[in-house]
Amino acid sequence: MAKAYGRSKLGNVLFTRALAKRLEGKGVTVNAVHPGAVATGIWGCAPGWMQPMIWLAKKLILITPEESAKSITQLASW
Repeated sequence: MAKAYGRSKLGNVLFTRALAKRLEGKGVTVNAVHPGAVATGIWGCAPGWMQPMIWLAKKLILITPEESAKSITQLASW
C-alpha cells in the first residue's frame, strides 16, 4: 500500500510539472500541494504493532483534514 501511495504522489508531481511546461507563457500557474502529514484513515492499514505509535502521532504531530484543507484552499484562492 505504501509503495502505491508513494507512486501516486510522484505521479501528481510529475503531472504538475508536465502541465506547467505545457502551459508555460499562457498566464496559468500550476501547483502541487503537500499540506503536511494528515490524520486520515490511510493510517488504519498499518500493522497492529504500529497502531499505538500512529495514535500518538495523531495526537502530537499530524494535522486534521480540516487544517490541511486550509492551505489548499488558500493556495487555490490566492
